[in-house]
Amino acid sequence: MKMQPALSFIIPTYGRAATLRDTIECALAQRYPDFEVIVATQDLKPPAFLDEMVRQHPDRLRVLHLPHPNVNAARNAAIRAARGGIMLSVDDDVLFGTDYGERHAARYADPSVGFVTSLTRSRTDETADQALCANAGLLGLKSIPTLGEFVPVDWAPTCAASYRREAVERAGWFDPYFTGGVGDDTDLAVRIRAAGYVGYLDTTIPITHLAVLKGGFATRDPERSDAKRLNDQRMHLYFAAKNRRILGWGITRSLFAVGFWATVGICRKRYGRIGIFVAPWTFLGLAARAVRDARRCH
Repeated sequence: MKMQPALSFIIPTYGRAATLRDTIECALAQRYPDFEVIVATQDLKPPAFLDEMVRQHPDRLRVLHLPHPNVNAARNAAIRAARGGIMLSVDDDVLFGTDYGERHAARYADPSVGFVTSLTRSRTDETADQALCANAGLLGLKSIPTLGEFVPVDWAPTCAASYRREAVERAGWFDPYFTGGVGDDTDLAVRIRAAGYVGYLDTTIPITHLAVLKGGFATRDPERSDAKRLNDQRMHLYFAAKNRRILGWGITRSLFAVGFWATVGICRKRYGRIGIFVAPWTFLGLAARAVRDARRCH
């Protein structure tokens, strides 16, 4: 009989004590026989209940303390400390059932599978049809899948994904340069697929992502300030420059064109009519920094 792979839940956390406990409890309640939970906290003063939970579950739960907030550095630290062959990446504000790990593990019987994403719900009362429609849009699917389908996808949101450890290592780990929660999951998925693996959406594995506004990778910006939007564009440009050999010249050029026109829109909103003259210089600054960082970091 083939042995089941060990699972490692990876939970980076920052400033979300109110939801973190519930997420950890969901992970600890798994009925899968061989799993561990690793919390990588970036808080200067981690919530006191973490020590209590470790004492209660010494064989299941470990806590790592990172000195500086960086969600991808936290993920990498947790993966390096993990013993599992399958990494279940979840945010610190998600809820899922007791069969979550078991269902993910079953998909890795196929050695070509590099990552699997769950059917993400944005609230607890969202229907399956609403979730399927939202996930199709999020993942860029050509059609809305039906409940029960196992659908090929190009990327997986890190709030609700699992990864084959070997695939993550071959792809070069999560990139700590990505900030603001933009581009990191797509970047890893592109490199995993370039290493010869495939990714899937499993519509039989539900997870609820509460998307708490504060904490996580940083404080979310519900108003999407101009500074946040410009940083998002820089991250998109960095992604394109870094992965240009994988993406090819056509896609890379298209991504830079999209970035340019997005920058024009941001500058027009910020400066009015003169924004059209400010935008090219702003975009050149963003693009130059993105290309420089892609060359320096990789």
